[in-house]
Amino acid sequence: MDTCKKWNNERKIVFMKKRWTHLLACMLALLMFLTACGGEAVSGTPADGSNGNADPLKILVLIPGTRGDMSVNDLAARGLEKYAADSGCELKVFETGDLAGDFAKYESVYRDAFEEDWDLIFTNSKSTRDILYKILPEYPDVRLIAYDDELDFEQNDLPNAISVTYKQNECSFLAGALAAKLSETGILGVVSALESPVIHDFMYGFVQGALYADPDIKVLNSTVGSATDALKAKELAIAQIKQGADVLYPPAANGVIGVLEAGASEGVYVIGVDSDRAASMKESNPEIAEIIPTSAVKNVSDSLYRLAAEYEAGTLEFGQHLNLGIKEEGVGLVDNEFYQSMVPEDIRAFIDETAEKIASGEIEVETALYMTAEEVEEIREAVRP
Repeated sequence: MDTCKKWNNERKIVFMKKRWTHLLACMLALLMFLTACGGEAVSGTPADGSNGNADPLKILVLIPGTRGDMSVNDLAARGLEKYAADSGCELKVFETGDLAGDFAKYESVYRDAFEEDWDLIFTNSKSTRDILYKILPEYPDVRLIAYDDELDFEQNDLPNAISVTYKQNECSFLAGALAAKLSETGILGVVSALESPVIHDFMYGFVQGALYADPDIKVLNSTVGSATDALKAKELAIAQIKQGADVLYPPAANGVIGVLEAGASEGVYVIGVDSDRAASMKESNPEIAEIIPTSAVKNVSDSLYRLAAEYEAGTLEFGQHLNLGIKEEGVGLVDNEFYQSMVPEDIRAFIDETAEKIASGEIEVETALYMTAEEVEEIREAVRP
């Protein structure tokens, strides 16, 4: 982080001519310093760690869409609501609603937010990335954190932004290893929402973990073709169960509820994705919670809480992308009452050891983010029963 030089004008100058000469030299040096700093990453707050005044920090969470996704947007809001409660900062969670891909309206929403007096703005930029590339350089005083998305800092001027992603392949590796250890049939199932790089990364991480735990394991793969069709997701899950799958893994977005219903009706395990599914079902659908041994999660809440704290402390560097994995506590498996009661102690110890090996680099989990469709299909074929 750049450290500004403090000018020391304490030396007493006798003659007016010398005084003006000294002042002009200082002004010239300061101008040269500021010019040299142009275009570099900027710090979150003043060097003293405060937000520049006695007022509470003001944070905006701007959600393109609505809450209720039981995934990253809910987790982001929850984590920052906790930070506001703990720190006393001012927080607003703003949902744009369904703008049906109307980018002009999205741009207007972002401009309005940038022109308001927020110290720090969090947003999910997956659907609005190009808008940020276009308008964020116009607002150099804005400090923005884009969660669950990677911004292109090389091709765009974004010294006042941070983007954060999570290594879903790593938590999926642990989920696959656990599934293989729990399986009695030797057949697992993955029900995916869409054919997309991130979903492929979930699947590939799961397959790698399953093979690590059991080199003879087989994995069925099905794709819903929608992020919201829970009925089709349920049908695909039941079809996999009829083919012998006894542990399912659904990176199926909102379709996950269909897979959970299938698991409960057919009496097989389902490992949750994105949030603690057992906890969310415990009161309303206990019969579903009882078939969820754990969930593979992105620790969005905790990571954004930490970033807000670093910003307020004045230690957060902008102009960078953060990719958080097991080592950074960015992803993992939920360790709750269901995990403790449903997963035998020796298997829990195996999962802990596996997580430590990933964190240390002893196990390197490959990613599917940059694979071709053909390469993804080869992976699926290699483990098909």
